[in-house]
Amino acid sequence: MNNAITFNLGLNYEYFALNKKSSLEPRAGISWAFNNNKSLSFAYGLHSQIPYILSYYEKVELNDGSYITPNTDLDFTKSHHFVLGYDWNYAENSRLKAEVYYQNIFNAPVQADILSSASMLNNGTFQGSWFEYVKNEGTGYNYGIEITLERFLSKGFYYLLTSSLYDSKYTGSDGKTYNTAFNGNYMVNALAGKEWQIGKEKNKVFAVNTKITAAGGRRYTPLDIDKSMIDNGTVYLDDQAFTKQLDDFFRVDLRISYKKNGKKTSQEYALDIKNITNRKNPLFNRYNVKKQEEVIIYQAGLSPMLTYRLYF
Repeated sequence: MNNAITFNLGLNYEYFALNKKSSLEPRAGISWAFNNNKSLSFAYGLHSQIPYILSYYEKVELNDGSYITPNTDLDFTKSHHFVLGYDWNYAENSRLKAEVYYQNIFNAPVQADILSSASMLNNGTFQGSWFEYVKNEGTGYNYGIEITLERFLSKGFYYLLTSSLYDSKYTGSDGKTYNTAFNGNYMVNALAGKEWQIGKEKNKVFAVNTKITAAGGRRYTPLDIDKSMIDNGTVYLDDQAFTKQLDDFFRVDLRISYKKNGKKTSQEYALDIKNITNRKNPLFNRYNVKKQEEVIIYQAGLSPMLTYRLYF
């Protein structure tokens, strides 16, 4: 529009050949560079996603022994996205970026044959939802703020700090609103690294990199112990979906590497240490048949790995 304002407008079209569903999605964004190193931006977009593909092929056996596939007409899950951003290049190799966002989700797949808290918006976790009859009547929303502080690689040194405060909710076919399985409410990632060029020809690189992650614990649904004992397996309390939260996640990773660059080949030796503090981060809950009680399953502790790579 002028030297300071940039406007982008477009359309995205998706077509799903299995059931001939389509989606026409407007996208728009505007950016105002009100200073040589500062800018404000706002963007809107309608986005869609095909639900879990196997749900389209789910077979249900009828009383007469025949089978039907009731979900072949399932539509896209859709969401209105709104983002307000601020970008500041406060130094030659550094910048600060902040974004406030809101996502309004609709057409989410939920259980069609009964009233339930289940929703496919929770798929991708150990407590994802799966059911035979599906309908596009679920909703959800995400909103939050993300802040990024970044130094680009300069003089062998870089860092990246990202933080997010957010809330994530959904509604099942029972009409009630619940936390999603992903609603940890916060996440912080910090990365930093330093490289040294050594040797007479400066063709060798020694590097140290680290990553620190802290996040709110995963949401989970408590078990129905009585039904779990009867079924001899894990049965969740449907009306208490994701009302509980595991302990916060924390992990520190370290990587030390040495690389020698040749004319035709390069060699790299590296030591990666995952979860260097050996913290036991909880992953999910389940019913233990032998103990006949609810137990928490934890992720792996300290995990070192030596690596050798040969580049041609």
